[in-house]
Amino acid sequence: MKLGLSLPQQKDRGRALLFAALCMMAMFSIVLLNGAPLFYFDTFGYFDQGTSILGIALPDSWLTDPALPASQGNAVTSGATTGVNSTVNGARSALFGLLLAGLYHAQLLLFFPALSVAIVVATVWLPMRIIARQFSEAPALWVLMWIPLIVASAGSLAFYVAYLMPDILAPLLILVGATLFAFGPQMQRSEIILASVIGLLAVFSHPSHLAMAAVMVPILVMLSLLFRRKGGWIAPAVMIALVGCGLGERLLFRTAVRAVTSLEVTYTPFLTARVIADGPGWDYLKSHCPDQLIQTCELYSALSLSENPLRLTATNIVFERTAELGSFRLMPRDIQKQVVGEQFRFVRDVAIDNPLAVLTSLARNTFVQAGRNSIQMTIPGATSIVAAGSRYPQANLELGRLISERSWIPRIERAHLTIYLSSLIIIALVMLWPGLVRRELKQFVLMALLGMLANDFVCGAVSQPADRYGARVIWLLPMLATLLMLFVWPRIQKERALE
Repeated sequence: MKLGLSLPQQKDRGRALLFAALCMMAMFSIVLLNGAPLFYFDTFGYFDQGTSILGIALPDSWLTDPALPASQGNAVTSGATTGVNSTVNGARSALFGLLLAGLYHAQLLLFFPALSVAIVVATVWLPMRIIARQFSEAPALWVLMWIPLIVASAGSLAFYVAYLMPDILAPLLILVGATLFAFGPQMQRSEIILASVIGLLAVFSHPSHLAMAAVMVPILVMLSLLFRRKGGWIAPAVMIALVGCGLGERLLFRTAVRAVTSLEVTYTPFLTARVIADGPGWDYLKSHCPDQLIQTCELYSALSLSENPLRLTATNIVFERTAELGSFRLMPRDIQKQVVGEQFRFVRDVAIDNPLAVLTSLARNTFVQAGRNSIQMTIPGATSIVAAGSRYPQANLELGRLISERSWIPRIERAHLTIYLSSLIIIALVMLWPGLVRRELKQFVLMALLGMLANDFVCGAVSQPADRYGARVIWLLPMLATLLMLFVWPRIQKERALE
C-alpha cells in the first residue's frame, strides 16, 4: 500500500497551487502597485453614512471623526444634525456604508480588497464546479477557476477589486443569473442557496444592482420559455425573489430611519434628469410649463436661469451647486422633495407624450454605455485626493502610488481595448460555430452577455453613460472567452493530430 500522492497527482496539485498563487497576485496587483485601495468621491459618502449609523449604537470614542463640514452634505443625514436638512440619502446602501465605515474606523480598509477577491472566487467557483462535475470533457476545476480569472485580471477586474465602491458586485450578480439559467436544473440545493446569497449581497449593496436584477427577470423568463426545459423556472424564480428582497430592504431602511431618527429617506431625481438631458423631458416642460400641477416645472424654471448648455447634462442637474450650472440643488428643500416625489409620474407622462423619442434615447444611451469601459474613473481626481488627505487622514488613501499622476492610463486603455475586442471576437466565433462547445456552456455565456446589456441599460439609459459602469462588468468578456477556449483549444489540437 502506497502512502501519499502519486507523482502525477503531486504535479497536478503543485500546478493548482501555483496558478492559485498567480491568480491572487493578478487580482491584488493594483492594490499592491498602488499601496492602498482605490477610491471615488462617493466613497466618502459611504464613510459618512456608515459613521452616522454606527454612531447610533457605538460610543463616539470608538469612532474616528471624519471631520466633515455639514455644508458639504455628504453624510447620511446630509446636515440633519445641524438642522440644515431633514432627509436621509437613500441612493446609498446602508449595509455597504456600514461595511466601509466599520473598516475605516478599525483601520482595516486593506481588508476590503480581500473581501472582494473572496466573493469573486466564490462566485466563479460555483459555475465552474458544476461544469467540472457535469462535463466529462471539462478540464480540472483548478484550470477552470484560475486561468479565466488571471486573464480577467489583465482587464478591469484588478482595478475593481481595489475599488472602495460596491461595483464589484454588479458582474457577480450577472454571473449568478447566468449560472442559474444555464445550470439551474443540475444545481444542488446548497449551490442554489449560495447563488442566492451572493445575489442578495449584490442587490443590497446598490440600487443600480437591484434595478439590474429587475431587468434580468423578463430576460430570464423569455429565455426559459424559449428553451423549454425541466427546471427552467429556477432562474427567474430566484431572480424575482432577489428583487422582492431588495425592495423589502429599501422599505425596511426607510421605516428604520423614520423610527430611529425621525428623518425622511429621499432619492435624487436621476430619472427626471435623464429624460430632460436626453431632450424629451425638456421638450415636455417647454410645452407644458408653467403648470401648478407639474412640480417639475419648478426645476424647469431653475434650469432656465442660465443659457449654458452644460446646465442640461444629467450630472449637473442632479449635483451641481454653482449659479452657472446648478439647478436642483439650488431650489428650496421642500421643492426638491416635491420634484423627487414626482419623478416616476413625470417620466411616465413624458413617455406617453413622446414614446418614440424616449425609446430612441434609451437605445442610444444603452449603446453609448456599451462602449464606455475605461478604468479612469477608478483613479481619483485631484479634488478627491485632497479631500481624502484632509478629511480621512488615517486611511492614507491619498498616498497611493498610482493616483499621483494619470499619464499611464491611456496605455492601459489601449491594452484593455485589445483584450476586450479579441475576447468579443472569440466569443462570437465559438457561439456561432455549431458544435464547438456544449449547449449549456453557450447558454451560460449568452445570459452573461445579456446581463452585461442589462447593466448598460440600467446605468446608461436610466442613469448616465459613464466609464465606471461599463468597466465594472467588461472583465467578464476575457473571462468568458478564456473559459470557451479551455474547451475549444484541446479539441482543435486533437483534430490537428488526427489529420
